[in-house]
Amino acid sequence: MRLVRNTTDDGSCKYRLWNNEKQAWVEDDKPGQDHEFFVIMLKDVNAWAALIAYAEKVAYTDREFAREVLELAARSSMHHAKCQNPD
Repeated sequence: MRLVRNTTDDGSCKYRLWNNEKQAWVEDDKPGQDHEFFVIMLKDVNAWAALIAYAEKVAYTDREFAREVLELAARSSMHHAKCQNPD
């Protein structure tokens, strides 16, 4: 499997992100640009590992944020009713 943006001629991603605070789309930057992003669905079988690693790293600078990421992890992967391999 490959990332969708690596299989399209223009490098477009599978998802777009909406910024609720600014009421605008996040710039759809291509790989290597300033606002590049990667979406992880909680139902993804790999999400738990990614979120745990992120929470462990961010805990050094923001324990409250780390706790909230751990709460997401607790609802992800094998803990999600629709757990599946990424598509």
